[in-house]
Amino acid sequence: MKKPDFPDIALFACNGSKCGKHKDFRKTLKSEIKDNFKDVEIFRTECTDRCKHAPIVSLQPINIWYYECTESTVSSIIKEIKKVRN
Repeated sequence: MKKPDFPDIALFACNGSKCGKHKDFRKTLKSEIKDNFKDVEIFRTECTDRCKHAPIVSLQPINIWYYECTESTVSSIIKEIKKVRN
């Protein structure tokens, strides 16, 4: 059996009812990841039960969590990914 192709770095973005409403943030995140990285993948997850702090994103495997994300948070996420890769 062939080994599955897993990404080196993964972003888990909550897709719960409150987090899912932040479409501008999600669109910017997806665009920036696609433009800057070939081996980083974004996964939508079910509700993380942290709705007061929506939207929530987790950067794995380094286990960094971002909350109350805005479009400006995307640059912080990109910088962190670049640090991990170097």
